[in-house]
Amino acid sequence: MFQSLKTSLTTLQSVPRSRPPGLTSTEITSNSAVFQWQQIPRKDAHGVLLGYIVDLYSYYSGRYRGEIKTSNTSIAFKDLSPANRYELKVRGYTAIGSGPNKYYYFST
Repeated sequence: MFQSLKTSLTTLQSVPRSRPPGLTSTEITSNSAVFQWQQIPRKDAHGVLLGYIVDLYSYYSGRYRGEIKTSNTSIAFKDLSPANRYELKVRGYTAIGSGPNKYYYFST
């Protein structure tokens, strides 16, 4: 009788190699905006995907609002400035670090 040996292989984590797919706006008004995206595919996560880092840049003020970490695949912003241009960045992250940004440009 032959018995096979069981082997387990674990690779080290890395940063996600792809951007979050399908970033779209679901609503944009003069002072608010709602966005959604799809999860980064497991094969591209390169480890345990902990969530997403979202950053919103205002061309009017020339400043970022600050990084927002979320495990959701959607986000809403309120109290935006009317008649302003914005740059939204979304990227996935693991325990090792964050992957490439997906960009979305919009105006209120």
